[in-house]
Amino acid sequence: MENKHCPRCNTAFECKADDILNCQCNGIVFNDSQKEGIAMAFNDCLCRKCLLELQHEPVKPCGY
Repeated sequence: MENKHCPRCNTAFECKADDILNCQCNGIVFNDSQKEGIAMAFNDCLCRKCLLELQHEPVKPCGY
């Protein structure tokens, strides 16, 4: 377990990358374009709220 702050909204959360079945991000699925966009925009884990919001946002073309 690691205490982190979301780079998108600055909310504190617990990252459990070493126990992924109990991590707050478990079960959230992204397509390849979404994964690429998130990886390009953020350099660390995001909180569940932000992940769920990004899951439903349309993918923006590169350069925007």
